[in-house]
Amino acid sequence: SNFQMPLVFAGLLALAIEGILMYAVFAVLERRMVSWAFRSSMSAAG
Repeated sequence: SNFQMPLVFAGLLALAIEGILMYAVFAVLERRMVSWAFRSSMSAAG
């Protein structure tokens, strides 16, 4: 069988970038939606 390796690697790279971007978006959303959870842990350290 004839594998198209450049296309496979491009797809894997696209999936990796998409995963990183989705993680970043949800991290920002989490900080905005439940900021009280982060504030309490930061005030305990300070």
